[in-house]
Amino acid sequence: VFPESTNFFIPRSGLDKGADSNGSIVKTSIVNYVFPQVDEDGRTLAGSIEEGKVVSDKAVNVSILRMDYDYSGSAAIIAYPNRDSDNKYLGLLCSVTQEDESFFDAGEVTKPATNSGDDPEAIFSCFAQDFFDGPSDVNRLVNEFWALDKNALRAINVQGEGVYFANFPENGDGGLVDFAASETSFSGTMEFPAMLGIDNIRMQIRPELANRDGSAELPVAALDLNLIKPTVSSVNVGLFVAFDPEQILNSEDGLPIIASGDEVESFYISFKTDSQGNELAEFIFNWQGAQLVDDGSGGKKLQDYDASNSAESESLLFNVSSDVFYSEPDEDTTPDELRKCGYLFNGKSSGQACETIAYLTFRGLVTGTVREERPGVYVARYIDGSWQIIGG
Repeated sequence: VFPESTNFFIPRSGLDKGADSNGSIVKTSIVNYVFPQVDEDGRTLAGSIEEGKVVSDKAVNVSILRMDYDYSGSAAIIAYPNRDSDNKYLGLLCSVTQEDESFFDAGEVTKPATNSGDDPEAIFSCFAQDFFDGPSDVNRLVNEFWALDKNALRAINVQGEGVYFANFPENGDGGLVDFAASETSFSGTMEFPAMLGIDNIRMQIRPELANRDGSAELPVAALDLNLIKPTVSSVNVGLFVAFDPEQILNSEDGLPIIASGDEVESFYISFKTDSQGNELAEFIFNWQGAQLVDDGSGGKKLQDYDASNSAESESLLFNVSSDVFYSEPDEDTTPDELRKCGYLFNGKSSGQACETIAYLTFRGLVTGTVREERPGVYVARYIDGSWQIIGG
C-alpha cells in the first residue's frame, strides 16, 4: 500500500510536538571505571592497552556518567582525575552502541576484533573532549558539556516516534541538578516527531521531437533538476541542461554534471553544503562538442571533438573556480610563463598585482571584461552596460 499525499508531514497520533513519552527513555548512573592513562594532549599512552586489556601500571580510575538509552545504546560522559602539571582534568563525551553494551557492563574498554587476527576494537566512540579547570567531578563535567550544547545530552531518538528531549531537572542557574550515583529513570518530551517526508526531489525531462513533416528527428534536449535535503542543515540543489548530448556523465553523487557529443552544449550549476557545513558552489559549461576518447591506459577522457584533429583541447571547459586571470606578458614571455594574478577562488587571491584586463567571451565573442579598478576590487563590465564586483 503506497502512502497518500495526506500521510506526509504529519506526526503519528499522540506523538505531536510537546507530547510526553509516557515512560522512561533513559536511565542514568555514575560508575567508576578503569581507563588507560593519557598524555598532556589527551592522547592514550602508547602501550597502555595490551591484548585488549588496560595495563595496570598505565591505568587510571575515571568517573563515568552513564546514560543508558532504553532504545539505542548508551552515552558516556567520562571525567579523568586532575593532572599535576596545571590541575586541569580531561573530559570526554562518548557513545557505546547497543551491541557493545555487554562489554560496557563488564567494565571492558575493548571487544574482540571482527576479523580474526586483527587487534581488539574500542567500544567507546568519543566525539568531544577537552581539558577543564577546577576539581575533577563528573557532574561538573556534565554541566560543562551542557553549557556548550544542551541537545548533545538531552536529545534522544526513539525509532518510529521521533526525537525526545530528556526531562533532566535544571538547577535555576542554567545548569543541571546533580545526577545520583544510583540508577535513575527519566521521561522525555517530544521535540521533533517522526513523520513521513520527502528528502529529495528530482525532475528529469528528455523530449525526443521530430520536425513538422516527421522526416527527421530534432536534436535531443535534456533537463535534470534535483533538490536533495536529508537534514535541515544539509542541502544539494543542482540544475543540468544539455542540448544534443550523446552521453551524460555523472558526479560521485550520481547527478549529471557534463555531457559529451559532436555538437553538444551542456550547462551545470549547483549549490550544496558538505558534512562540515561548508557552502560549495559549482558552475560548469561545455560547448562546441566534446567526446569521450581512450586515454591510453584503459580509461576514458573528455576532449574537444574534431574529426580532423584528435589533439586534446586546452580550453574545453569553463568552471567558476578555474584560474582565468593573468598578468600582462612582456615581449619575451611565453604562454607558460604567464603569472596568475588577482581573484582566483572564492575568498582567495594570488597575491599578484594585475596589470591588464581579462576578457569574458562566449563562442569567440567578447561579452565583458574584468579589471582591477581599485586595489583588491575586481569589476566585471558587460556589453549591455551592466556590471558586478567579482568575489566581493
